[in-house]
Amino acid sequence: MADAHFHLFDFTQSSDGLAAAVEAMNEAGVDHAMVNGMAVCKKWSSWDPVEPKYYLDDDSRVYPYSATDFLVHAQVMLLPEGERSRFHPFICGFDPTDRNAVDHVKRMLALFPNFWQGIGEIFTRHDDLTALSYE
Repeated sequence: MADAHFHLFDFTQSSDGLAAAVEAMNEAGVDHAMVNGMAVCKKWSSWDPVEPKYYLDDDSRVYPYSATDFLVHAQVMLLPEGERSRFHPFICGFDPTDRNAVDHVKRMLALFPNFWQGIGEIFTRHDDLTALSYE
């Protein structure tokens, strides 16, 4: 069985890591997973004493977070070599409405050749998430 949609990071770029994912996959009988980061990060506004964990927790904005792709690469490379092949990393840390996004994709492909296996998830229009995005 394969999982075709797995965000390694949440909207604050936090994660339990791929070791925890491997454990959960083993328990659920999942052999492979497409893995990507989170293309946006939720802003923790200066006026809010409580850090939001989800994009709908408050009305603070979200912003594009290209570092998520570097974080995915780092997490995959921390795994033992035999476990890495269970994950199929995708590039997602770009704003698809930005014409410079193609440069980010090319950069990731050049920096980590033969690592990336696809591109996605791409946020174009996504209900309230779109309304919270900077334009």
